[in-house]
Amino acid sequence: MDGLKRFFVNEIEEHDFNEEFIFEWFENLGYDRDLYPIRSRCFVLSLHSSNELDLQVRDAIQTDLDARTNLLIAEKFGQFLEQKPAYDILYTFSEQILAYSYFVTNKL
Repeated sequence: MDGLKRFFVNEIEEHDFNEEFIFEWFENLGYDRDLYPIRSRCFVLSLHSSNELDLQVRDAIQTDLDARTNLLIAEKFGQFLEQKPAYDILYTFSEQILAYSYFVTNKL
């Protein structure tokens, strides 16, 4: 960690504290000028195993992974709030964060 900090300081000093250079760096690391992530993280995955694991991380931003995950959550945990010929409204409640999520499924 100390080496990484020294690297950043040396690079910034070497480029005479050039603001555009620094912001370009942060943008390449995935942050905007206010240091907010450019792309939100879809999920956090935590794996625990007594055996060595092989994991490939891919960019899911351009996929429908978030939509498919929401469908699975609605199917498994959703409770019907309203059922109409054209649509269903389902909801889930999270006790951990005290929040409701609502899902509308089009039937047409």
